[in-house]
Amino acid sequence: MADAQTSNIIGAMRPAWLLSLLGLVLVALGSVWLSTGLVGSDQFPIRWVKVDGKLRHVSPPQVRAVIAPLAENGFFALDLGQIRRTVEDLPWVANVSVRKRWPDVLQLEIDEHMARASWAGGGFIDQHGAVFSVPSGFAVDSLPVLGGPKDRVGEVVAMFNTLVDLLGSVGLDVRRLDMTPRGAWRVTLNSGTKLALGREAPIARLERFVRAYRGLMARAQRRMLSADLRYPNGFAVHWDNTTTAHERRVAGN
Repeated sequence: MADAQTSNIIGAMRPAWLLSLLGLVLVALGSVWLSTGLVGSDQFPIRWVKVDGKLRHVSPPQVRAVIAPLAENGFFALDLGQIRRTVEDLPWVANVSVRKRWPDVLQLEIDEHMARASWAGGGFIDQHGAVFSVPSGFAVDSLPVLGGPKDRVGEVVAMFNTLVDLLGSVGLDVRRLDMTPRGAWRVTLNSGTKLALGREAPIARLERFVRAYRGLMARAQRRMLSADLRYPNGFAVHWDNTTTAHERRVAGN
């Protein structure tokens, strides 16, 4: 009697168990089909691609063109990581955030590189201190030039930012900053004046120069050609001793 009851219970459970298993299989297959685009690309197409961000060099039509093949399989099959990598491969694109909104929207937020300086080894330095490249033919003559070992770009950018603040306080602008392979610093100002900072305590040496600069120039009344700041208690200045035609006329009067 007990065996018969047990057999009835197992027999009743068998259809329910099979139905549950079949349901799980169908759900899994449906997810796979949707995520791969085997089905659903017609029923759930991407109709809108929104491109946001402060764009100067990258255009929304350009972005839409490169991601169009990746969006053909429909909403569920979108590979957001692949879309992000594809857009970041475009010139001038620094970072991209990608998300999709039900039922048919793909939204991208693009952060462009902004050229703050030229890198002497090729390319430009952006607002985040990263080196980036753009198509040949693009040049900005007014940008300062930074140079140094490729694996020390971060140090060069940090030094440049410090120089801009320190020298800007006395009205001087940096035209070029170089770090030598041995770690010594050389600066060229917009006036053409060259500064040798050396390797040891370059910031302290530059601060000493800045403190003395205005008084020094007021007394000299000449153009400074270069300054060697590598001395322990001061610096050596090379002055332009040539006399202009205007100065000769004034002296003759």
